[in-house]
Amino acid sequence: MQQISNNNIKRIRSLQLKKFRDLHHQYVVEGPKVVDEAIATCPNDIEMLVCSDEYARFNLPENNCYYLAPAQLAKLGNQASGTKILAVLRKKKHVLPERLNHWMLALDGIQDPGNLGTILRTADWFGIKDIVCSEDTVDVFNPKCLQASMGSVFRVNVHYTNLEKWLRPFADSVLAAALNGIDISTLEKQQNGLLLLGNEGQGIRPNLQNMLPNKIRIPGHSECESLNVAVSAGILLHHFCV
Repeated sequence: MQQISNNNIKRIRSLQLKKFRDLHHQYVVEGPKVVDEAIATCPNDIEMLVCSDEYARFNLPENNCYYLAPAQLAKLGNQASGTKILAVLRKKKHVLPERLNHWMLALDGIQDPGNLGTILRTADWFGIKDIVCSEDTVDVFNPKCLQASMGSVFRVNVHYTNLEKWLRPFADSVLAAALNGIDISTLEKQQNGLLLLGNEGQGIRPNLQNMLPNKIRIPGHSECESLNVAVSAGILLHHFCV
């Protein structure tokens, strides 16, 4: 295992910011579990592995594998307990789906990276392969999002696009989560479709709501205003995809 250069340390630090992730088409994942997932799922996308002596026992490829003292490595990452191993990966290029051959998720303006990461992990559990996001949805490669996804980012394709334009051909197949929607318990199961969830505070923006005829809601027995969007995603996916 070779010593890491200062230039590579600077590159890793820069990837904490979206503008540099976009510039270099790279992102960073941290921790033994997520790095293990990367090695098992997409080894060809790994451009650099950095670990301390403690993790030299990992079955890591020699090429592009670097050593950094534990104290320095802990400062390089975002984990509260201190990063002990991290990987720099190339972003994959995904083709935006053009038809509904299976269940998909669409997200309108999700802002919290923890919510997006949890949605990603939940979607992975229920076999969702594609999530289509509005352009103002938080970056899936945000460190907090990646940590919350626990490796699901390697298996679920996340796309960013003009959501209104992309949704228009599928409008009649979209089930849009809204407080004034139809109780999901009254709906029959179907083989495919598209679930749309909106921003944590504002919900689905009006121009999309006006375009989509099929609105649904999760029934409840409380005066609470709404459910957390990631929790809503889990309930809806369980209802429609199991």
